[in-house]
Amino acid sequence: HPSVGTPTNAGAFNQTAAKAGQTRSKYQNIIA
Repeated sequence: HPSVGTPTNAGAFNQTAAKAGQTRSKYQNIIA
């Protein structure tokens, strides 16, 4: 069912985005 797979994919994407944001923050702090 696509309706079931979509939320799962969105959740995984959100987790990846959150990790990417944390990584960017760390690099920005180091550069700053």
